[in-house]
Amino acid sequence: MASRRFSSRTLSKNKRKAGEWYGMIFGIDPARDILLIRRLYGKEGMPWCLEEIYTPDPELAFPKLQLSDPEMLWSLRDMKDLFRVSQTIQVAVPHPDDRRLLRIREEWPVFLITREYRRASGAVEVYQRIMIVGGDNVIPVSYTQGEKEDGRVQR
Repeated sequence: MASRRFSSRTLSKNKRKAGEWYGMIFGIDPARDILLIRRLYGKEGMPWCLEEIYTPDPELAFPKLQLSDPEMLWSLRDMKDLFRVSQTIQVAVPHPDDRRLLRIREEWPVFLITREYRRASGAVEVYQRIMIVGGDNVIPVSYTQGEKEDGRVQR
């Protein structure tokens, strides 16, 4: 079996205005600055994942974490005791700029994972978006389905 070589690189680490969308997510003024980190992950020389991390307060959100840590993609581990996480996964069509970075055709969708890392108060401290190219990239998923009541899955 051939070994698989993984790579990652930080594309940017910039401040930007929160705008209406991120202002709503973080519960802050849309004119306030937030930090955006974009990282591209590759496998065997081909891009397979684009990660974006947004936070209004990087000093609070990343007290111990080095921003170049490759573990950032799947879990912001140093925050596990400080934050609760909610996550969604869906199939989405990426922006044309993101398609070029990921080297995919216009009609090719990606898996889009979004995560919200929250303070104990419930306020969102970090918002993470991960776009994963399909193909031979496998995302292991495990879940448990509880009993159904009125057509809803119980947890």
